Amino acid sequence: MNYRLHDGGGHVDGWPPAGHAGGMADSVWQDDRCPGCDGDLRSLGFLLCRRQEDQKRVCRMPFWCRTCETVWSRWADRADPLEREELFPESLLRSIRGR
Repeated sequence: MNYRLHDGGGHVDGWPPAGHAGGMADSVWQDDRCPGCDGDLRSLGFLLCRRQEDQKRVCRMPFWCRTCETVWSRWADRADPLEREELFPESLLRSIRGR
């Protein structure tokens, strides 16, 4: 799967974009709690993906839980429950964790 991160100002490859000082990964998402530990979720923006089942290009909305260090996501055009994100790029996880 090929990920592209949208930071609100345009699409960028990789995270963080040049000059970015935290931003979305520091903002608490108010609508959901972590399904794994009930911790706060931080929005990570949007990932443009091709959905396998219908071949549409649709954004995934990833969320980071600092408590259990897990990435959860859902399709932006659906109200499905959050799913554990197994394929999230390791380079982005290192940036989010600050390690």
